[in-house]
Amino acid sequence: MPHLTLPSDFRRVRDFGQLFNAVFEFLRGHGRTLGKHLLFIVGPVILLTGLVGYFITQNIQRYGTMPSSGSMNPLMVFMDIMPQIFIQILLFSMSYIAMMGIINEYVYSLENEPENAGVVSVIWRNFSSRLGRHVANVIVPGLVSTLPMFMFAVVLGIGLSEPEVLPILLLPGFVIILPLYIYLVIVLSIFPVVRVQENIGVVDGIKRCFNLMKGFFWRSFGFFFVLSIIQIILSMVFRIPGIIVNIVLPMTVPDLTLGTSPDDGGIGIVLQAVHIMVSILSAAGSQLLYRVSASKFLT
Repeated sequence: MPHLTLPSDFRRVRDFGQLFNAVFEFLRGHGRTLGKHLLFIVGPVILLTGLVGYFITQNIQRYGTMPSSGSMNPLMVFMDIMPQIFIQILLFSMSYIAMMGIINEYVYSLENEPENAGVVSVIWRNFSSRLGRHVANVIVPGLVSTLPMFMFAVVLGIGLSEPEVLPILLLPGFVIILPLYIYLVIVLSIFPVVRVQENIGVVDGIKRCFNLMKGFFWRSFGFFFVLSIIQIILSMVFRIPGIIVNIVLPMTVPDLTLGTSPDDGGIGIVLQAVHIMVSILSAAGSQLLYRVSASKFLT
């Protein structure tokens, strides 16, 4: 049985600074074990995503090197590349769902069956048995929070056909719809944690989020605002592999065409996979912060 170096203590009310310190405390004690789960369960999907991205890059470069002529049909190019892009988006979404699910299942196991928390097969069994729940945990908050923006888009579309009323529609949209969207994003940020922790349905989960957030909204807003800034900085750093793949490497190594040449040694797919992996790890770090922050609600 893997030895967990530090006990997990998520059900503790923490102040603003302690929320961030708790993540580093958790990583010191459980980072290796959680990383093993993510590697064996999420890792294969990440590699598949990188593989698809490799072929997308290959096709784009192939069309880019074709001589300009009227014979190349843009619709044909679109139909050739779009299925691959769709598959990559689907795989990336699967990676994100798996990453969120594994983190929540791991923490749930630490609190309810700590003797099995370090066993990959147990975490996989728990995750796969509740796969539909984990998919809904990602889709439902996105749909609910973007509903006001969708309604605003519909109203804006109507306003475009009547230019004289467009300014009248824009002001209420920005004053009401945008704050409502931010409010829903903050409230539903704990939705995945609540559903996994308390094993409740979608509607009850939404109600539970609103009840738990009472009196904590502005504190949570400040926390997620700081977290968003950290995410932006990290995302800029984690774009480096993608820049290397798509821009720097082809410019500095002319013979390396990332797939159109047999001499590339497969480095294109490796860098694509690294780019996606670090993006997922960035999201994983954010989810750990979300998971720890939700502890103040579930105490």
